[in-house]
Amino acid sequence: MTDDNSIHVLYVARGRQRAEILSSLQKVMAELALIASRAGLPTIEWNLVTNQKAALRLARSKPPRVVLVELKAQGDRLEFCNVVHQRWPTAKLVAIDAEDSPANVRFDATLPANPDPGRIQRVIMDLLRNVNGHLLTLGPIRLDLDTRTVITPKGQYHMTPKQCALLRMLMERRNEVVSRSDIMQCIWETNFMEDTRTLDVHIRWLRERIELDPSSPTYLVTVRGRGYRFSVE
Repeated sequence: MTDDNSIHVLYVARGRQRAEILSSLQKVMAELALIASRAGLPTIEWNLVTNQKAALRLARSKPPRVVLVELKAQGDRLEFCNVVHQRWPTAKLVAIDAEDSPANVRFDATLPANPDPGRIQRVIMDLLRNVNGHLLTLGPIRLDLDTRTVITPKGQYHMTPKQCALLRMLMERRNEVVSRSDIMQCIWETNFMEDTRTLDVHIRWLRERIELDPSSPTYLVTVRGRGYRFSVE
């Protein structure tokens, strides 16, 4: 978990021989850092890695806002992209040098093999326009989607991807009844409703963290026969 206010950009390259794009990226990041400094925005930091294991290790300590991934001849990186989406849901994915646009992965932008610095800068700036989009705050509950951390009157807690996704869904639909079937479809991607004990466990975990009295919840309430509502004035 990072303890600074930097915006992190992660570039996952195929190898250090990518001197052309690396040179362009260095120029772009230097220019963006200058723009951020003049505008009083958080500092921008970027890192280059050449393998997925290193990328995931770095991302755990420095949650990325933008992840640029070289894909050509690296089909297994599609699974890596899905992992990024799951663990850091607000991170923006940029595909570089993709032969085709993969249908099973959502990318926020694409770049050719050797993009010019101007194009790289436009793409990154567009993706960084809402630098606080990773924070959700409702009443005394604050959810950091980058670090999957919830801060409540009872303390600060790190969450699993599913716990974070569930809390995010309920907070984004605040004061609205969200059905159990909608939750199962959205979070667990299933229509099977015969056994929802996993959902019950996740609801209980959230209540134990955000409610002063989990047995008598005031924020995450059950609407009998319909579902759950995250209730905040």
